[in-house]
Amino acid sequence: MIIAEFEFGDEESGSEIFTKVDLIFWLTQDQIGSVATNAITTTWKRKQKRAHMEKKKKKTIESNNKEAYPSWRCLKCVQVFVNGKFCKDQKLATDNDLFLSGLHIPRDTSNPLGSNVTGVNVDQIPSFNTLGISLAHIDFAPYGLNPPHIHPRGTECLVVLEGTLHVGFVTSNADNNHNNRLITKVLNKGDVFVFPVGLIYFQLNVENTNAIAFAGLSSQNPGVLINSISNAVFGSNPPLINADVLTKVFQVDKNVINYLQQQFWWDNNERKMCVKVTMNH
Repeated sequence: MIIAEFEFGDEESGSEIFTKVDLIFWLTQDQIGSVATNAITTTWKRKQKRAHMEKKKKKTIESNNKEAYPSWRCLKCVQVFVNGKFCKDQKLATDNDLFLSGLHIPRDTSNPLGSNVTGVNVDQIPSFNTLGISLAHIDFAPYGLNPPHIHPRGTECLVVLEGTLHVGFVTSNADNNHNNRLITKVLNKGDVFVFPVGLIYFQLNVENTNAIAFAGLSSQNPGVLINSISNAVFGSNPPLINADVLTKVFQVDKNVINYLQQQFWWDNNERKMCVKVTMNH
């Protein structure tokens, strides 16, 4: 009788933990050697298989991440065909490629909306290219409105710096009565609110004082449909949407549609965004 000690792993779970057991064999010494060799070979093959699967899984995850979230990686740039922006030679990059000044300057809010949005994206800061971020500074006059709009390519995270804002967005999933839910919140100084990508939302100053907010967006170029209903539906150019289509959609008289299409729909986005400052060394 020969007592032999072997280690066995869990093949199903791929566990690295082995349990030692004592096996009693009525075997010859040669037979014990054969059993031990087979056990060691099987254990080694299991480890090799698990290592191969882990490596394959890691490569798949890395590949998916690169496709979904192209990374700028410091001063490295994705090729131009990815987003239409040219890539600067890394050796020629300077601090000004990562810098912008002027967001502290109040913008003119004397328009019918009573608000002014100063956007900062890849067009203002070249280093945003492929980083997947941008931001905006929003000035509100008393009772001013940042009207219902959509960012089709970016989620927005808003923080109130001054004043009180009533904000909200409409969900994309209708309830059993085919109604889209409105989610709203009153924000005070220091409060933060998130607007999911692609949803219609607004921000209203509810006080008789100026208000200021900053917004971070999860895209270097999130896009924006200002006054999404009014501008996009009634002010498309060229051409205007056929009035017969809008009459059926909104269930109103054609004269109402014609009137709305003749209006000037204000865009509160600042076209000349901030001041590029050259730093002397």
